[in-house]
Amino acid sequence: TDVAKKKFGKSILSSYNKKNKSLELKDATVWQYLVHKIQDNTVRLRLLTEGLMTVENVKDEDDLYLMTTLMTGKAGDRINNFNDDIYINKKSLMQRVIDAGFTLDEFGKFMMAQHARQRNNYIHEKGGPRDGGSGMSNSDAAQVKKMYSAAKKKKIEAFAKEFREKVLQKDLKNRLDAGLISQKDYDLYSKRWEFYVPLKVDMGKKGIIGVISKIGGKGYDVRGKEYFGIRKGHKDKPTINPVFSGIVQHQEGIVRAEKNEVAKSMLRLVNKHKSSAWSVRGQRGTPRFNEYGEMVFFDYEQLKDNEMLAKVDGKSKIITIEDDLMANALKNIDKTQAIGLLRPIMNYLRLVITTMNPHFFISNFQRDIQTALINNTGEQSAAMAAKIAANLPRSWKGIWTDVISKKDSEWAQLYKELKATGGKVGWFNIGDIEEQRKEIQSQLGRLSKGKANPRNVAKRIGDWANNLNEVVESGTRLAAYKAAIDSGMSKKRAAFLAKEITVNFNRTGALGPKINSLFLFWNATMQGAFRVGTSFVKNPKTKALAAGVAASGAYQAWLARSMCRETWEKLPEWE
Repeated sequence: TDVAKKKFGKSILSSYNKKNKSLELKDATVWQYLVHKIQDNTVRLRLLTEGLMTVENVKDEDDLYLMTTLMTGKAGDRINNFNDDIYINKKSLMQRVIDAGFTLDEFGKFMMAQHARQRNNYIHEKGGPRDGGSGMSNSDAAQVKKMYSAAKKKKIEAFAKEFREKVLQKDLKNRLDAGLISQKDYDLYSKRWEFYVPLKVDMGKKGIIGVISKIGGKGYDVRGKEYFGIRKGHKDKPTINPVFSGIVQHQEGIVRAEKNEVAKSMLRLVNKHKSSAWSVRGQRGTPRFNEYGEMVFFDYEQLKDNEMLAKVDGKSKIITIEDDLMANALKNIDKTQAIGLLRPIMNYLRLVITTMNPHFFISNFQRDIQTALINNTGEQSAAMAAKIAANLPRSWKGIWTDVISKKDSEWAQLYKELKATGGKVGWFNIGDIEEQRKEIQSQLGRLSKGKANPRNVAKRIGDWANNLNEVVESGTRLAAYKAAIDSGMSKKRAAFLAKEITVNFNRTGALGPKINSLFLFWNATMQGAFRVGTSFVKNPKTKALAAGVAASGAYQAWLARSMCRETWEKLPEWE
């Protein structure tokens, strides 16, 4: 049965059968293609969610638009917390290793020595060399472990155990919780080797064996294996320091886990709603056999551009998406990259114009609070907008306590909750293992040089300015988050409201990154105009408030001119 078109409003649903939950989608319009390219590459997901909300209750975890909006913030916060604990903070694991008199190369070599015999025996059982398949022979491993006195050995063993627990075991648990691996695989990986560390092989120009390409796939696709082992025939190739490869592996796991949450949301949608716009199937593999007729490997089918992979309890499901804009949104097929040569220039200009500019804090706050209150009054209620305004002083204090004072309070905990839910605008960047090595050593080098070092002084000034900007930027969002929670919203829905209450800088069109590297503040301008314009068009109360603000501004200008006409006439037109 077709539902009346007016019930869908401007959504993309063309029909919906209440009995079997099947649905069909309208073809994308020129306007949707334009918005997808320059403002929001997930616009098709938004319109789908809006349509579904008119005919059924949509849970937070099944709201694709909400899940994609919060994903970047959640992953970024988890990675930041992990980095702080492992190598950023003064009391981090890596800093304590250095303070105890061990180098990172030495620490990594010791962990390899602990694991070498176990892995060598395993590789030999699988047809590899008798010894040294891990990249370290049994005799060399024994020599490394004999290098230390009893006291030093006890210390480095304790650090190695802590590394395995915080970095490697926790990574396994993260992947299990996200459904990337099964309970059976988790138990196998956890119990097979007591001293496990990742042994990734540097193959020179051929790359690194054991690295997940592009953290799985484009967009929210999580294709690829979760773990790689050293294969036979690589005995003489160097093994990368497991300190760096373990940290990168953990970071990759966080991103893959959050991407899989979005992929599983899409999978639930496909399973619940039959449509010609999508379908799902298991992943097919072709067995490969050795010369003795034994199966040694599965060659899995290559996915097409309009196919994405989700994992549930370690099992792969391939979703085929026939809607071009939805496929582009979930796979980032047509999303451009910033122009490499221009990126550092634009980043520098943004830094000096915004974060390092004291005047920006004031103008940014004025703009944010006015936009937030007008949008919230029009889209929610005047009562909630009043609560947001009332919450601001405690919100600023809470964020200051969290990011600058590094202390605890009710509002500092609330800010941590907002970040953990994905409501803070932010980014994450995972480099390759070599980039990670340089970053860790640079950070540890800064910590070892002390506060008086000129570079550290400059960095502290920059960090302080950045933290102050965070207080101003996130203050309104935290105030809105608390008001939304108090009104009865779920944490995810409240975080979504907070992230979207002014300008969500994480949102961008498919062409956004490239255009933004050509024109300074392109995306910020586009998102701000679209955000205000959307609220203005959809909500009569927003129109009334905007008209009131414009009238008030015009009146103040007229009054100023009337009181001081001569001075006014001398002002240049641009002022």
